[in-house]
Parts: sequence; C-alpha cells; structure tokens
Amino acid sequence: MYSFAKGYPHVKIDLDNGIYIFRNQSAIGKSYLAERLHELRSAGEPVDSFTFSDIAKFGGPDKVLSGLDFNMRDLKVVLFDRYDLYVDRFTSTLQELAGNSIVLVDCKKMSKFGMAKRCYIQFTSGLIEVT
Repeated sequence: MYSFAKGYPHVKIDLDNGIYIFRNQSAIGKSYLAERLHELRSAGEPVDSFTFSDIAKFGGPDKVLSGLDFNMRDLKVVLFDRYDLYVDRFTSTLQELAGNSIVLVDCKKMSKFGMAKRCYIQFTSGLIEVT
C-alpha cells in the first residue's frame, strides 16, 4: 500500500506488490495519476511513472526511473502509462519490479504478463484511489 496525504489530490494505492492492469477504459484518470506520481517523485517520494514519450527521449525505464534520489528498484509505485503503444517491451523489467513495487499498467491490448491482476481507479477532486 502507498498513501500520500500531504499534497492535493491525496493519492492512495491500496494494493500489494505485483503487476496490476487497469481495466480498458479511457478518460478515468490514469494519465493524471501518472503525472501526479512523477510530481511526487520530484517532491522526494519513492514513486514515478514511465510513458511512451520517455522511450524516444531516454530509451528504457532504467534511465528514466533511476536517479540520484532513488534507484528504479527502490520505488514503491511505478505506473507504465500508455503501455499499449509499446506493448510487450520491458516485460522482464516490469516483472522484476513487481517483487518490490506496485506496478500499475495502462494497457488496452493483450500483453504477456501472465499473473497480472486487475486494478481499478477512482478519481474525485480531492482523491485518486487505486484498488
């Protein structure tokens, strides 16, 4: 579980470590959550996100998610946004992260994750909650 109540909106992710795929639905707040997690990383929280545009700029998730503050494997939550645009890439990285992190995946296509679970997002003006 991860919770950050100091900022606005409050972010609450009530999941155990592992890979979770959001249901195939658009405009429910997944990309907003990705932006918020990236902002929280800038504020010193061990969370972040990775998206399709990061591939063109930096390559893989190792370069984007590892920094002076945290190594990628130290993050508590990582969201892979728009994964359907780079589906089945970095699967070994996602599976490795799942041992120590909550890995959230926005994917509208089938992928080769195997034991991934479903997760759901609820979004209000003051709370983003993933269960």
